[in-house]
Amino acid sequence: MKLYRFKRDFYCEVEEGIKKTNATFLLGPRKCGKTVCLKQLAHEYKNAKYVNFKTLDEDESMEIFETIIRLIKEDEHVIYLLDEITYAFKPEHEINKIAEVLSEVENKNTKIVFTGSQSVALESWGNRAFCGNASFIRTNFLTFKEWLAYKGMEEVSGDSYKKFLFEVKDFYRFTSLKDYLQGCLEETVISNYKTNNIIFNNDVSLLNVDILLDVLYSTLITRQNKTTPQVFANKNQLRDDLKYFFRNAYNEIGKEEISDRIAQVISERYTTLSSTNVSTLKQALLFLYRCDLITLTYVSENVENNINIKTDLLSGENRIDYKADLFKNIIICIKYPMFYIEILKEILKDKMPGEIPNDILGGIVECHVRGILPDTNCFEYHDIQDREVDYVNLAKQVGIEITVANKKNQKVHFDCLPECYRNILLTKDISDFNNGILRIPYYEFIYNELPGLDLMLSKYDLARSPGEETRSVFESGSE
Repeated sequence: MKLYRFKRDFYCEVEEGIKKTNATFLLGPRKCGKTVCLKQLAHEYKNAKYVNFKTLDEDESMEIFETIIRLIKEDEHVIYLLDEITYAFKPEHEINKIAEVLSEVENKNTKIVFTGSQSVALESWGNRAFCGNASFIRTNFLTFKEWLAYKGMEEVSGDSYKKFLFEVKDFYRFTSLKDYLQGCLEETVISNYKTNNIIFNNDVSLLNVDILLDVLYSTLITRQNKTTPQVFANKNQLRDDLKYFFRNAYNEIGKEEISDRIAQVISERYTTLSSTNVSTLKQALLFLYRCDLITLTYVSENVENNINIKTDLLSGENRIDYKADLFKNIIICIKYPMFYIEILKEILKDKMPGEIPNDILGGIVECHVRGILPDTNCFEYHDIQDREVDYVNLAKQVGIEITVANKKNQKVHFDCLPECYRNILLTKDISDFNNGILRIPYYEFIYNELPGLDLMLSKYDLARSPGEETRSVFESGSE
């Protein structure tokens, strides 16, 4: 089967983790490919044993851990691949026992890989038990780069990126976004029930699937329109704004009737959201963030503050006291483009166009890029004169404007940032360095992912060096 022959990039990271430490924790969103990775390892290594705790009863679960403890004491050359660990009987207790035994004996040969759909709980259990003496591997859904490799394609372009948007879901065989979120909720409840200690800020007592869908649908609005307190109180204004935007967006491909359907569905979701209390909304945002489904970024004009949105959401005493603040002062983005596309498909059904209009593409790309970039010590710059820079990273001292058009340098506001900042402008298809601004096609930036940011900054510094030939530093990101 082709899916199982294709190895994700993190497969090699897990192999390295197994070599370095006795225990490896594979963390990532639900259904992102962790189980497939374990089954591939089981196929490759003759001494590997794959176990799915979802299929075992309490006695069978306990027997597996008793066997592992015995083999650790015997220094047996074996790799245990433990999947769906959340469903084990007393999983936190058993992980602690394994850590204790490993700390008491000399063992170089017995290896255990833990994974499961509830990475928040698993990371908490692993950190408490092993205190740094384990490998933690983080993964996510199939990237643009991996998808090209999977399809045997070499072209890194706007056209291949658009194909990726429509076809990446086929790699996973999802049924629906609603079913996916329901599974996330159920597994969080299970992990909270099975933990011996409190998993901080993992509460889902106020949530249901519809609340989560309301939030995700509403991100389609907040990506296009700044939300004000008045919008919460004026459904007709919201619907008119949405109709206007989507009609303009889809006019270019002759789908005017689509705007009415999108406006109807999203405005109804948003109206429901406006009646939800702020505590529930904050819990929903934290849940979606910790499930790795959204990114959260503050809007600010202060380039000196070290702001942390997660701290503000987690704290009982913070400045997020009103619903409007959640959407006016925070950029909420769907992290993976296939979920963005899935929402559009669920709204439009048989009317879903085969081509994404540029205005919609711009929103998807912004969400995707924010999902790739670091989410700490960063914000979106927006001042009282309405000047914006999409992404400012305080630690790396970089400003990034995210666009799918060939925007001219004078149309961006990098001059609002300190002179020491490196400025990157994403474009439709232009690569150059001009007037202190590095321009790079959006699809190349996405292709190179986070390591690509450091590559871009290296190119920036080289291009800015006196006497350097700038043309030579702008090779394609795919080469």
